[in-house]
Amino acid sequence: MKNFLYFFTFSMLFASCDIVVDLDIPEHDRVLVVNSILTTDSMINASISHSVGAFDASSISYVNNATVEVYEDGVLLGEMDEQVSLSYDSSGELDSTYVYNFNQNPVAGKIYSYEIVHPNYEAVRAETTVPAAVKLNVNDVTLFIGARL
Repeated sequence: MKNFLYFFTFSMLFASCDIVVDLDIPEHDRVLVVNSILTTDSMINASISHSVGAFDASSISYVNNATVEVYEDGVLLGEMDEQVSLSYDSSGELDSTYVYNFNQNPVAGKIYSYEIVHPNYEAVRAETTVPAAVKLNVNDVTLFIGARL
């Protein structure tokens, strides 16, 4: 009886059940995705790609031929210029990266927004404020030589 109990316990540890769950997930509609970092010491630039569904096997790819308008505090500054960069990915395939540039540095405290239009996607708008520089006041600096913390 003791051997049967060990055998039963051992077999239950290694036994598994398969449950098949059918999910009715609607097809993913791709939308434009904007990636941009604004700093006061560099020009305004952005990369535009499209979203990928959670169960989609395709990879994210950059979008070209988009119209990207730049606004500062609600006033149109102009359109970004598109530049392409060609490189090879890890599998040896040619990969195109499209970057949109605007030849102006953002100003701290201003609100910047992009309006992106592409014929294959719904138009999107992104907005951010460039933060002011943080001022640090150092009143006292003490140097301890050989001290242990």
